Amino acid sequence: MDENTLFMIASNTKLFTATALAQLEYDHKLSLDDKVSKYIPDFQLYDSVSTQLVSIRDILSHRIGTKTFQGDFTFWNSSLSREEIIHRIRLLKPMSPFRQNWGYCNSCFLTAGQVIPK
Repeated sequence: MDENTLFMIASNTKLFTATALAQLEYDHKLSLDDKVSKYIPDFQLYDSVSTQLVSIRDILSHRIGTKTFQGDFTFWNSSLSREEIIHRIRLLKPMSPFRQNWGYCNSCFLTAGQVIPK
């Protein structure tokens, strides 16, 4: 092992993403209850009602209606850009009603990370 050794960091970046968004809320630059579409105007979920309702808090809470990892491995190790992955979230047919169940979603955290620079 040396200064060039790479390590898998798993989901540790989710902590940094959520903390950055919480700091932005603390600084009154956004609200976790803001709609995702306020920052990413073309963001869509599978259905129009969920698309209109989905907030930053929803995507951080893994509660968009998809089951755990649904669609995530489709994007894993692909050459798709962040924008292309966010665009494809609309193709994920939910397995449960919006906000009813929890389903781990890496793509949602990718989306949350894209809100930060906006």
